Amino acid sequence: MRWNRTQQYESILPNGLGGKEAIIELLKIDPKAKVIVSSGYSNDQVMSDYIDYGFRHAMPKPYWMKDFESVIRIVMTCLPRTDLEMENRKDGNSH
Repeated sequence: MRWNRTQQYESILPNGLGGKEAIIELLKIDPKAKVIVSSGYSNDQVMSDYIDYGFRHAMPKPYWMKDFESVIRIVMTCLPRTDLEMENRKDGNSH
């Protein structure tokens, strides 16, 4: 597939898996994973509190590929989470 930077894209998780469930499983595999959440529902709490759920960034759907590329660059330059941040998340505390 060739990416067109001016075209809009849509992506979904298979088998009805939601972002909240997916991030739990991903962080079990790699607690330092840099994951972006995306939703077409602007009132979704995960979108407004994405850090509390373990995501590194949030993008409303649909999005332009050029914007996605910018977010990827931002996320990839983020420092890894500290052990304290990860422990607080497990305890239900933010950050």
